Amino acid sequence: MSLSPEVLQFLHRQTLRDAGRVRGGTIGRHRANSRSQGRDFLEYRSYAPGDDFRDIDWRTSGRVDRVVVRQTEGERRLGLMVALDASGAMNYGEGDTNRWRYARRVVEALGWLAHRQSDALGILAGCDAGLREVALPVSGRFTDPLQLESRLSELQPSGLCPWGMLLASVRQRTQNRGVVLVISDLLDLSQTLDDNPTAAAQAMVSSLAELMAVGHHVVLLQLVHPDELEFPWTDTAQVRFECNRDMRPTIETDARALRDVYMSALADYLRDLDTAAARGRVPLLRARTDAPLVSTLAGLLDALAGQVPTVGGGIDPSIRAVPS
Repeated sequence: MSLSPEVLQFLHRQTLRDAGRVRGGTIGRHRANSRSQGRDFLEYRSYAPGDDFRDIDWRTSGRVDRVVVRQTEGERRLGLMVALDASGAMNYGEGDTNRWRYARRVVEALGWLAHRQSDALGILAGCDAGLREVALPVSGRFTDPLQLESRLSELQPSGLCPWGMLLASVRQRTQNRGVVLVISDLLDLSQTLDDNPTAAAQAMVSSLAELMAVGHHVVLLQLVHPDELEFPWTDTAQVRFECNRDMRPTIETDARALRDVYMSALADYLRDLDTAAARGRVPLLRARTDAPLVSTLAGLLDALAGQVPTVGGGIDPSIRAVPS
C-alpha cells in the first residue's frame, strides 16, 4: 500500500465524521438528523472496529461466515462523493511532490477510513477521455483500499477536466444530502484558450454553492506545487514553460523577467478565488504538495466534519512548508 506507516498510524486514530446535518440514502455509524429513537431494523452490514458487540447478530454471522451487525434507523452512513481533477495539470512535479501522487494518497486515505467504517464513498474523475468512475458504492458493497489504489494507479491524468460534466454527474449521483469533496489544483479551470481563469473558477464555486443550497456539505481542496507558489527560476537563462493541459501556448523566455509578472498574477488570482469561496460560503483548503500528508489530512477531516476553515484571507507565496 502506498500510504506510509506514519499516515496509517494517524488514520487509526481518526474517523470520517458527518457535518451534523448530512443525510444519506444508506446507513452506517453516523448520527442521523432524525429525532426518532432509531431502533427499527433496516439491514445487516459487516462488523467494523468501534461497533457495539451487543449489535452483533451471531446467528446470521454463523450463516454467512462473517461477523455482521444489525443496522437500525438511528444510524446513517456518511455519503461522501469525491470529484477528482485528472487533467494533465495534476501531473506536475517530481517524486512525492507530484500533484497527482499527492492527490491519490489523499483519496486512498479517505478510502481506507471509509472502508473501515463501512461508509459509502464514491469517486468520479475527469480527464481528457471524459469521466472515469473510480469507485461507486453498490448495494452496500464498498471498494477495498487495495482495489482503490489499483484503480487510481491505472488512471493517467491528461488533457482538460470536463468540469461541467463532472459536477453535473456528481449532483445526479448525490440526490440525497451528502458530502462532496472537490480535489484540484484550481489554477486554471478554463476549457478554451479564450476563457478567463478567474471567471472559470468563480463559475465552479457558484456550481458548488448550488450543491450546498440543496443540503450538501461541500469542501474544496486545492493542491498547489511549491514551484507554483515560489517560482524558483530566478536567473536570466532561457526557460521553457509548457502547458500540461495542452491548451495554452508554450512560453520560452528569460525566467527572471517573467517572475514578477507571474507572482503578481498568482496573488491576484488566489485572492479572487478566496473571495469567491467566501462569498459562496464554500470551505476552501489550500495545501502544498510538499506539506506532510498527515497535516493536510487533519485539516481535511475537520473540514469534512463541518469545521469550516477560514477563507478569503489570500496566501503569502513566500511561505514555505515545514519539513516533516
